Amino acid sequence: MEDTIPKKRDFLVPSLPLIEEVADKARATDVIEFLAKQRHDSKGNGPTYKVKVQRFNDGTVSEWIAVRKSIKELWAQNNITAQEDRIANVCSILRGESLTGFEEKIEELTNVTNDDGTTDTIEVTEEIVEEGLNAVAKTTFPHRALETQKLWMRRGMKKPKELSFRKTAAAVGRLNNCLPLFPGGSESDKFTTTEIVELLEWSIPKAWRTKFDLDGYVPTNHAKDRLIAECEAIERNSPKVTPSDKPAKSPVHKKNRGSVKHSRGDTKSKDGKSYYCSEHGKNPTHNTEQCYVIKNKAAKANGSTGKTMTKQSFRREINMMAKKSSKKKILEMFATVIHDEHKKMSKSNKTKTSKSKKSKVSSDSSDSEEASASSNENHQMDIDDSVKKNETDEEQTYRRSIENLGTVTESK
Repeated sequence: MEDTIPKKRDFLVPSLPLIEEVADKARATDVIEFLAKQRHDSKGNGPTYKVKVQRFNDGTVSEWIAVRKSIKELWAQNNITAQEDRIANVCSILRGESLTGFEEKIEELTNVTNDDGTTDTIEVTEEIVEEGLNAVAKTTFPHRALETQKLWMRRGMKKPKELSFRKTAAAVGRLNNCLPLFPGGSESDKFTTTEIVELLEWSIPKAWRTKFDLDGYVPTNHAKDRLIAECEAIERNSPKVTPSDKPAKSPVHKKNRGSVKHSRGDTKSKDGKSYYCSEHGKNPTHNTEQCYVIKNKAAKANGSTGKTMTKQSFRREINMMAKKSSKKKILEMFATVIHDEHKKMSKSNKTKTSKSKKSKVSSDSSDSEEASASSNENHQMDIDDSVKKNETDEEQTYRRSIENLGTVTESK
């Protein structure tokens, strides 16, 4: 049972934040213009001004609040008191489901069914028109919007960093004036002046409240203007952080996480060494031979992708192919291909082995021939040495004269 119940958020989400929402540009073009009197009590052709109201069709809370304020302004400036005129005024602004909900609520409250089945028509009153507007608001606001908004303003509202305290105080006043426009809201739901000061006090940083305590200043014992003056004094004396003071953050890529980063101006490493790369110039990390960018470019130029097949990548390929067919067929196909490749490799190995044996036999025969030739030469040399030893003096003189034939002798 507990698993079926959705978990609620741990923080409060207001229907209206301190910073106003940016209006949708597509919806902002669908507007209707009204002429409003500059003086509500003027008669005849008095000075007027244009009031542009954005048509409402299942819009946001901020858009509905803007519509309600515009309707209130038109009724007050043009002195529209007849309820039929007010209904016509509202119907010209609403569209779609919002218009249907408003008209159905008015019809429901003006037509009362008696016990005998007959229907009586009641005159439209201001309360009936207000109920019709509340019916539209209930379809726009979230559940318990008024209670959540007031609770957030008491406990969760904090001064935004991008707003000054004076602008924050103005935004709180705007939110307080919007509370009667919430579903079921009225003028009694607005915060009092003392409560507004209390809300503002607890929206500022803790350090500011600590300074108030040291100075003996209690904001709730004084008017709101005093609190604004005290907070503006702190803002004037606080150091302002400009965008130029913030260090620039370089983009970190996933592949480069954990690697040593250096700025463009650094040309020396921590140990004082400096390198030069033809791709990156002077830098503290590598030279041209160690540059991975140049190595990758050279590998691509040679047609090498640098990728190797691993078990994981092989499984990924099989799973990708199995999307279009069954995995069993894919594995059988791979097994058949692998078996055929093994046969081809065994045949090629046998061929290489036979060739190597033949070359070995031929090399052995040539080696034997060379060995026999060298042995014959050695034997012949031995015979010649033995013959030389047995020669007589005349035979040795004759042999030397024969060996010296053709040699050139220097003339004295």
